[in-house]
Amino acid sequence: MENADICTYNSLIHVLCLSGRVRDALAVWEELKVSGHEPDNVTYRVLIQGCCKSCRMGDAMRVFGEMEYDGFVGDTVLYNSVLDGLFKARRVGEGCELFEKMVKEGVRASCWTYNVLIDGLFRNGRGEAGFTLFCDLKKKKGHFVDGVTFSIVVLQLCREGKVDGAVKLVEEMEARGFSVDLVTISSLNPPLRTMNH
Repeated sequence: MENADICTYNSLIHVLCLSGRVRDALAVWEELKVSGHEPDNVTYRVLIQGCCKSCRMGDAMRVFGEMEYDGFVGDTVLYNSVLDGLFKARRVGEGCELFEKMVKEGVRASCWTYNVLIDGLFRNGRGEAGFTLFCDLKKKKGHFVDGVTFSIVVLQLCREGKVDGAVKLVEEMEARGFSVDLVTISSLNPPLRTMNH
């Protein structure tokens, strides 16, 4: 693209990613690099998140590696996107390693980070690890769990047939001031009906 600056490249990559054309966005990124322009933090963020949303985790991790090589550090939001993508792609080991790296680099984990971790562990057959993490986070001072965290764990307990534990957790959720949403109540409904018959 003649006369294009980094903002133009970033905008084009962003639009391509939003429209699901990640392969084209990657091609524009390659063109950007040979054009003499340097990718910036925005370039990396948009492209990595686009790859993650399109389940192209190999590409996401390759771009993430180049980002680090170029001296850029991901922030909490970017790490959350990559963690979510890795767990959805069933790459649990890589997800756990990336979380450890995030902590080691001093990137602050948010409540959403922990929600991604707990949900990812549950969905990948690591329920005990997810539940242990949840229990540890509840004991810490700070805002490490929220209503979404509780809902994730309630749903998992219901999947495992541990309805009594799920009901107790809903009670604790309410006692802590978190609202119980329709999804949480719905996850309790079928197991409770089964118990009453």
